[in-house]
Amino acid sequence: MRKNYVTRLSDLSDEALRCHAFGHAWEPGPVERVSPVGLEVWTMTLRCTSCGKERIDQVEPGTYELYRRRYTDPDGYRLLEPAWQVDYRQEWIRRHTH
Repeated sequence: MRKNYVTRLSDLSDEALRCHAFGHAWEPGPVERVSPVGLEVWTMTLRCTSCGKERIDQVEPGTYELYRRRYTDPDGYRLLEPAWQVDYRQEWIRRHTH
């Protein structure tokens, strides 16, 4: 099993579950001008302050249109079986009610 996957919803950390259920708290990081494969772009890295997931956006200079977006997941962030957002919210409520 890959290390960024868990088997069940109940195996997710509270931080990963919070982001799946309610969205990420993105904090902007460095902005760099790079030239991957000959195309010059601005690369902006954002990191979630809750779960540690990173989002890397590449933006075209001049137009500032999004050229490419990719994500890197922290360990234990993904489920082996697909789940809906409602499943994550249900697990959040189960954990946080008495």
